[in-house]
Amino acid sequence: MKEAYRIIPVYAGDVSGVASALYELGGMVVMHDPSGCNSTYNTHDEVRWYRKESYIFISGLNTRDAVLGNDDKFMEDIVAAATGLSPAPKFIALCNSPIPFLNGTDFRGIARLLEKRLQIPVFYVKTNGMHDYVDGAGRAFACFANRMLPRSCEKVASLDPVRINLLGMTPLDFADYQNVENLKKQLERAGFTLVANWSYGSSFDEVMTSGQADVNLVLSATGLPLAQKLRELYGQPYVMGLPLGSLAKVLYENIKKAARGEEYCVNPALELLSGEDREEGKTLYLIGEAVLAKSLAYHYVKDLGFHRAVVLCPLEGSKELISPEAGDLLTEGEEELEEFFKDKKNVSILCDPLYRPILPSGAKIYEYPSLSFSGRIFGEHFPVFF
Repeated sequence: MKEAYRIIPVYAGDVSGVASALYELGGMVVMHDPSGCNSTYNTHDEVRWYRKESYIFISGLNTRDAVLGNDDKFMEDIVAAATGLSPAPKFIALCNSPIPFLNGTDFRGIARLLEKRLQIPVFYVKTNGMHDYVDGAGRAFACFANRMLPRSCEKVASLDPVRINLLGMTPLDFADYQNVENLKKQLERAGFTLVANWSYGSSFDEVMTSGQADVNLVLSATGLPLAQKLRELYGQPYVMGLPLGSLAKVLYENIKKAARGEEYCVNPALELLSGEDREEGKTLYLIGEAVLAKSLAYHYVKDLGFHRAVVLCPLEGSKELISPEAGDLLTEGEEELEEFFKDKKNVSILCDPLYRPILPSGAKIYEYPSLSFSGRIFGEHFPVFF
């Protein structure tokens, strides 16, 4: 992503993605970062803090330690905090802001020393504060799976009902908890059994049973690295998309096919043909996270009367999740979006409300606030998709 924006905010950073992904999994997340930034991870980019605590610490890095290096103090603070917690953390995840990254701090070495002293798993999630939450959460999920999950898993042979994991479910994309509750009920009514939800309204014990699932359903780009890791560990196939409108039936069929080992479409939402705008105003432009946006695009075209839907994705790790043949575009900053819409009139755009200042004045805006972009400003209007 671009390092500087003039008008619109940037998306939540990679460190916020790590904190969000691991929030409910019973571990201790340590940010090597200057003091004061913890409020960003735990209030601005987090909606669970007011009803559920989590062990998220910040090192309080100061100028002297940043310049001269003081890894001993960093480690002693972590040991003191971890040994004083009750219940004890099940793991410790280290991540960092730009300063320790530029200093070349040996986080993997620190993790090995801490693990030896504390006798609990310690791992490093590579961050530097210069990437977005998709990158950070994706790395956190994959690192947790690689370090914590058992290497093999015996499971019941029966595929009736099909057992699934939900991957990439965090408040950064699905802020309203009704999304979790409603999706679970919807999947149960469709005849599926939910094994684990990574990781909103979830727990350490739940995700540790992930190997029991037959198929993984990826709900956002943050879940893609985890899907690939679970395929490596357990041979589990994965399908991407949100079960919205007529896309739900397509997804359910693909999940069942994947469970039987048949050919399946990884992302049914990519089946959308480019189409033509046969009537002015019948193209919908969607700005946001790729899996969610492509699923909404499918829904708006197949069910809600639009002739065409084009996704503009400003987030990392999304190249394979969009379809350039449909007109989709990976964008890097507000200038590119302004240029894209410069000559377009009477357009319909689905996006976070804070995109409005850089969009055409006559555009019809369908607002869907995202915690990852506008924070809690529009907290009373977070969308419920299911």
